[in-house]
Amino acid sequence: MPSPRAEADLDPVTLRSQWPVPDDADGDKHERGTVLVIGGSDRTPGAVVLAGIAALRMGAGRLQIATDAHGAVVVGARVPEALVVPARDTDALGELIERADAIVVGPGLIDEELTASLVATVFARARPASPVIVDAAALRELGTGAHQSRDALILTPNHQELRALVGHEQTQPHLAVAARYGAAVISTRLVTDPTGQTWRDPQPVTGLGTSGSGDVLAGAAGGMAARGGQPTPAACWAALAHRAAGRALARRVGPTGYLASELADQLASTMAELTAG
Repeated sequence: MPSPRAEADLDPVTLRSQWPVPDDADGDKHERGTVLVIGGSDRTPGAVVLAGIAALRMGAGRLQIATDAHGAVVVGARVPEALVVPARDTDALGELIERADAIVVGPGLIDEELTASLVATVFARARPASPVIVDAAALRELGTGAHQSRDALILTPNHQELRALVGHEQTQPHLAVAARYGAAVISTRLVTDPTGQTWRDPQPVTGLGTSGSGDVLAGAAGGMAARGGQPTPAACWAALAHRAAGRALARRVGPTGYLASELADQLASTMAELTAG
């Protein structure tokens, strides 16, 4: 594991100076990037909805969703902006993976066998330069080593998932996970890259510990990555936008009790504020 490097603040001034958001205001939907979200089940159809909307709110140009066949119609009706295909349609899914600019895999997945198959397919067929965002149940599949072919990787584990990836004895699991998997890792208020560089949000926020919040974060990272961002800049902007959106909702709704769907919708106006310099 690399030695910890000096932390930097995860704030808009720092990010605007290091990694300005692409000026794609005049670009068409193809130029702003295609996000593919893979996940969901008959019991958790909303996860891909939250992730997909978050990706669009972050400025991605096109959204494609691969999900449980029984919920595909519902997902398509809820997100009419998306192309929706059954996750088990391997031919259609493979083509979408090969063309996507960023891929989010994991939100809402429950079936272990299907999850393993989907993650393996993503790692085998995604373009080398297309960032893959691994979330929720898909994180368990990193133990197979299939990720080792990927240089563009973002992980979005919660506290329990973070420690499961490296063992509970680690005192700084965010550093260990980033180094072991060669990934940008978003963990609560921290973003860490494989070299040990860490960005920390100095401002507190409450209310993000709610159902669907992680799906929104993963989708936000996918949206930024699709716009041309490398893994670490995309992870930093997504993490900051996610937390800043939570702060905005805490002021308007209350410190707790706002919904993940509200969080996803808040991202667009929050990013406009963060990028205005």
